Amino acid sequence: MPRHFWWANMTGNIITNARAISVRRALDEWRDAGESWKEKTLALAAELYAARKECGENDTQFGRWLVENGCDDLGRDARAALVNIGKHLQLSRRVMEDSRSTSAELLWDKIRPLTLSSDRSVASSPPPETPQIAQNSPAESQSTIPEKTESESEIPRLDPAALRRSGKSRLSKLPDADLVLAHVLSHSTRAALGNIVTTKRGRPIWTLLVECIKNGAFGPPSKAVVEGTPNLRIAFPWMQANDRWVSSFDLRKPNDIQKVREFILPVVLVTEDRSALAINKIRREVDRRQLQKDEQVRQELAHQRHQRKVAAGLPDGQEEVIAYGTPLAKRARLQL
Repeated sequence: MPRHFWWANMTGNIITNARAISVRRALDEWRDAGESWKEKTLALAAELYAARKECGENDTQFGRWLVENGCDDLGRDARAALVNIGKHLQLSRRVMEDSRSTSAELLWDKIRPLTLSSDRSVASSPPPETPQIAQNSPAESQSTIPEKTESESEIPRLDPAALRRSGKSRLSKLPDADLVLAHVLSHSTRAALGNIVTTKRGRPIWTLLVECIKNGAFGPPSKAVVEGTPNLRIAFPWMQANDRWVSSFDLRKPNDIQKVREFILPVVLVTEDRSALAINKIRREVDRRQLQKDEQVRQELAHQRHQRKVAAGLPDGQEEVIAYGTPLAKRARLQL
């Protein structure tokens, strides 16, 4: 006979392990969502909101339940955003149709104002004259939704040993850590990031990573493993791991960071195709823009030389003499 597991919170609510299994499955499917990240995000939000309601009004107990059932993958802010999205599923679906962002926090920032206006319109409308609810109607069994969200109270954290195993310890205190941890799902990549971004040379990498997550260039949450040299897959994990061009970058070098910001990121943002063939298109467009920029610099330098030549009154065919970085006077040139 199979055993049935259950968990009871301090308010007496009992949650069977079926809910934990559903949340765990939704988390795993959300990680591997790929192009279907919108539907998987909504599904995860619905499961988290259902679990949140079953825990009653005690936010701390909800956090404890997540930890004890192995569902504490997300940071507190990301989890709170998903719970709120699950509370407003239909509205969230409409907003997500026109959004490219995969960040739960950024999505909720767009949805929240609409929920406030929706609540005001509902409050201003007159109630029905003769409300009738059947005795066994699902509406009767719905529990009251607490106004307080989990982000407003303290959620228990993992113990230090578990925190080190999860790869969060060195990243958790950095700006937008919850956002990054909700998207960088590989513990190996988190560990590599922790070794790099906490140093002076690695801070620009963290800033670039956060920017790419917020503007959608990073893509959906990823399990991509990036160890050793922090190449382009730190910011664009959907790129091919064995591509020579991708792995030739070292984002610890300021020149490579500058190249990503000036050329690669703008191209990625206008490229919808994220397949293996897209890497070749992105590389060609980046090369074209670099050549164009180099030509502009060459023409500007030639123009500056011409301006100096005209100012010096030199005839055609002669060049100004520069000694130790300083143009020589006309008399000194004649003596030479």
